[in-house]
Amino acid sequence: MLKRFDEGIFTMKKIVWLIIGLCWFSEAVFADTHGKSTIKGVVTDAETSEPLPGATVMIQETMLGAASDLDGYYEIQRVPSGSFVIRISAIGYKNIKKRISIGDGETLELNFSLKQGSVTGSEVVVSASRYEQNKVETPITTSVISEEAIVALPTPQLDHTLETVPGVDMVRSGGYGSSTVQIRGSNTYSGGGLGTRVLMLYDGFPLNSPDAGSLYWSMLSMNAIERIEVVKGNASSLYGMGAMGGVISATAALPKEFTFKARFQNGFYDKPASNETNTSVYPGGSTPYFYSAEIQHGNKINNLRYNLVYSHSDDDGYRQSAQMESDDIKIKARYDLNGSNYLQLTSMLTFVTGGIPYPWQNRYNALAADAQNYTFDDDVKDNSVQLIGLTHVATLSNSASLESKLYFNRSYWLIKYYPEKNSAFDKTNATGEVIDNYQRYLAGDRRPYDPDDPSTYNDSDARRYGGSIQFNLFSGGHRIVAGTDFRYDDVTSTIYKNNSGYGVGIFAQDDFQASDKIRISFGARFDVDHIDRTSITYKNYLDQTGIDENYQSIYSYKTESIKYKTLWQFSPRVAATYLLDEETSIRASLGRSMRAPTLAERFVTDAGFFKGIPNGELDAERMTGAEIGMFKSFSRYFSFDISAYWNEYQDLIESENVNPDAVSTDIGSVIFQFRNVSRARIIGLELSLTSQPIETLHLQFGYNYMNAKDVSSDSDRRLGGNLNPEDGKDWLSYRPEHTFNFNTTYHIGNVILNYSGRFVSEIKSVRMYANEEGTDYPGGFFVMNAGAKYDVMDGVVLTAAVRNLGNVQYEELEHYRAPGRSFHFGVEYQY
Repeated sequence: MLKRFDEGIFTMKKIVWLIIGLCWFSEAVFADTHGKSTIKGVVTDAETSEPLPGATVMIQETMLGAASDLDGYYEIQRVPSGSFVIRISAIGYKNIKKRISIGDGETLELNFSLKQGSVTGSEVVVSASRYEQNKVETPITTSVISEEAIVALPTPQLDHTLETVPGVDMVRSGGYGSSTVQIRGSNTYSGGGLGTRVLMLYDGFPLNSPDAGSLYWSMLSMNAIERIEVVKGNASSLYGMGAMGGVISATAALPKEFTFKARFQNGFYDKPASNETNTSVYPGGSTPYFYSAEIQHGNKINNLRYNLVYSHSDDDGYRQSAQMESDDIKIKARYDLNGSNYLQLTSMLTFVTGGIPYPWQNRYNALAADAQNYTFDDDVKDNSVQLIGLTHVATLSNSASLESKLYFNRSYWLIKYYPEKNSAFDKTNATGEVIDNYQRYLAGDRRPYDPDDPSTYNDSDARRYGGSIQFNLFSGGHRIVAGTDFRYDDVTSTIYKNNSGYGVGIFAQDDFQASDKIRISFGARFDVDHIDRTSITYKNYLDQTGIDENYQSIYSYKTESIKYKTLWQFSPRVAATYLLDEETSIRASLGRSMRAPTLAERFVTDAGFFKGIPNGELDAERMTGAEIGMFKSFSRYFSFDISAYWNEYQDLIESENVNPDAVSTDIGSVIFQFRNVSRARIIGLELSLTSQPIETLHLQFGYNYMNAKDVSSDSDRRLGGNLNPEDGKDWLSYRPEHTFNFNTTYHIGNVILNYSGRFVSEIKSVRMYANEEGTDYPGGFFVMNAGAKYDVMDGVVLTAAVRNLGNVQYEELEHYRAPGRSFHFGVEYQY
């Protein structure tokens, strides 16, 4: 382990020197290429003549531009002499273009007036092509959650926010349990969130865990996020193997002036009707309570801008073993080295501890674990996420820039089995029956937690050292983005074994104007994924050789060679946008991608009550995806975005029940292994409608239809497999056929009202409790939420919200009850 760690540090040192060398080289090559002229002026509203803050004035085909201040004033310095096209844009206004000529050393004053237009079409998107574009110009469907939308949320939590995005669906086991986000059916549900196909970026740094590629979406705080972009569909040609199913990119806030914010929120869970669910298992037998507190400070001092955030939350849990407590620290700072270079620090430190929700006893006892088979009530999981990233951006010339990143990402979790029990306990009662917590020991091969005994807990310490270099260039009408990213992973784990590996990717993309209305994009990426292991030795749960004196099964051990140590893929993508006018566009894209199996998928040996067998022959999965879509805006009053998509998967990685003697009613008999078991095809249609009929009312509606089929020849061995109902036998597990959501915000005086809802059709195929009748299958629910914010005085805001207004009793995952109605009350202060 120490050797691998030292090798990783040595590799990172070489990368650091490479980046420094590239920066020095680039500065030398592009030195003295900046101009000496200035363009300045004021941007106003065409109807009211009021100044427009936040408008963007860009000189096309250069890196030069500026944003207007509170008075609408902008200024662009270091402009070279020549003839250029200036583009002026602002959210909610129609863009305008103007060709200008400027002489060497000249100061040109230009004032602009913008007419109101579409809010949605004028949104700026960065993630779709790794540079700024107006949404109407993007070649891939991308949803934007703006700062204004985040501010309007009465309960800002990342998974709650993502629920409002068309085509995005959440599957959660409740509380601090596993959770999965799928974009257009990209993911199934796996315990621990193994093998997600969605890449999560925070300020451009990947947050997915290095061991399993997973994220606990419910533990990610929104306390420092000012903007979220969701790129739907294949993004591997730019972002690599982790982005096969899309990208969720969050941008952290960085104030431009002194700010101080504080927030406190508390509330409680309401009880379901007594004839529906037994509530006696609530923690302490009382109504579960939760609260959160947050403090934030930011400022700008000369060339330094910074933002510091701390938050704490505590939740009793709405069901047994769903309690959770967390502490979160985020730091962001930017230092402007000069007019064309800056250095930025992004840091996150999150600690969470909580119970582990397990399946219900039955529908009436949906808030308790199944005590008849196991006793799980005091298992505890500790988790921490650490990120520290450094970004250097250099504007090399009027038409070129270089962005370099280095980061360290660590994900650590520890599951303690029976931490409150004494390790000395009786195995059987007077009649010889196994009793109490020894039942847990018998079923799960676990003794009560002892920090000095590694057999009494599971943990994983996964560390990633990585970086990237991206070069941006405008040249002759072409917008070129090219670069490389790299990572070194080091994992120490009781269930994933001790492993290390690395990945390297090289990418390039050229966007150019083929005609006045058509823009073409060609991109490609080459990825290599390598693991430093030649074989794996594991306990073979398929070969039981006896029973020991503690009633424990004895299994043989097996050693297998690793067949695919190194995997590689060339991922091309071609896309086009046909811009009929500033508010209408048609887009199309076609691409190829690969996802290498995570270390967890290759080597996992345990997943809760399931036993696992590693797979030394696991190969990469590959996908071909295509999309065609149209965006149309009818001024600010109404706009729509419609797209049809097709994704074809080969060698899809899914967990498979490999125990021929497994009993469908006994999930403890399941022995799973991740295999390339499926060919799959997902075809869908997504529709998003946005309207602002009056200045103070914003409406958003989203609908997604999805046909997600397993088209492989044999689905018998998958978890669930042919035990599902007839219409679900070849349906991909946990993919809903229909989803619908809406989100409305209304400003009236000092009050902001929010009303939202989410419908998910009944799931056709599950993996754990499959049955031919479809009994207790998840989905088939419509949940609505409401909230309000009241600005009582300058800087003080009162908040109130009700989630799940109808107290609907539903499940996103079979046998795991989702939260019922909850009431939230809070106060916010900002100086």
